[in-house]
Amino acid sequence: MSDDLVPLLRRATDPLLSDRLHELIGYATVDHDFAIRLLANPRKAAGNFGLSGKDLSAAASVTGAHELPEYAARLEQAFAGLNHPPRVRARQHKAPGPAKARKAS
Repeated sequence: MSDDLVPLLRRATDPLLSDRLHELIGYATVDHDFAIRLLANPRKAAGNFGLSGKDLSAAASVTGAHELPEYAARLEQAFAGLNHPPRVRARQHKAPGPAKARKAS
């Protein structure tokens, strides 16, 4: 295996969300009232959960989710933006320029 792949593989297997954010989502899964509060006001509901500053910022940034799976997916995206570079980087290609028109013969 190439040495330059090792850091990429390590990062790909790192958990994206912190343990506390996993606990937050798990608690909302089993406590329907908490899930309703989390969806209605994430900052207030998550604020009582003892999260770190980064975790609380990510949890509070997810607004407008109507269901818990939507909230969890958007939380992962928010947390990834705060703490991790993208897991996969797409190569940037220059778009081909406009084709030159040929004169009709």
